[in-house]
Amino acid sequence: MNLESISLLYRYHVWAYDRILYAAARLTPEQFNQPLDCLGGEPPRSLRAVLIHLLNAEWVWRSRTMLGISPTAALDTSGLTTPAELFAQLREETETMRYYIAGLTSARLQEPVTYTTTGGRSFATPLWQILAHMVLHGMQHRSEAALALTNFDASPGDIDLIRFLRESQ
Repeated sequence: MNLESISLLYRYHVWAYDRILYAAARLTPEQFNQPLDCLGGEPPRSLRAVLIHLLNAEWVWRSRTMLGISPTAALDTSGLTTPAELFAQLREETETMRYYIAGLTSARLQEPVTYTTTGGRSFATPLWQILAHMVLHGMQHRSEAALALTNFDASPGDIDLIRFLRESQ
């Protein structure tokens, strides 16, 4: 994968987050924290829990790729109780990562990133694969979030790549 493609996909990634978070801002605190069967988990997760998971994933992968640090635990997100608070933190993570990606070279994308998972397993994965994973992992959980939002009559609308591309022209 080349740098232009990764940069485009990551811009889409941020755009799709924005659509989810703007829609989530329309929810009541009760809706935001309500466990929903459609989000899976045991016990069922809330929209807040899904967004916290996404924030943690962004932070972990940014730490591994940009800083060369393998976190051993998740962020303390107990203070992030509203969509606005989550939006600010997630926006900070994604903007920092976007600046990092903008400074990369195509050669760097091919180089492995060595890291240890929070479970203690070590891996070496090419940077481009990690960046692609971040976008696709985000899409999986944004889709869950979109379903939850739609259940609350707060659909984020289309979050497809083609929609982003058309709006970006």
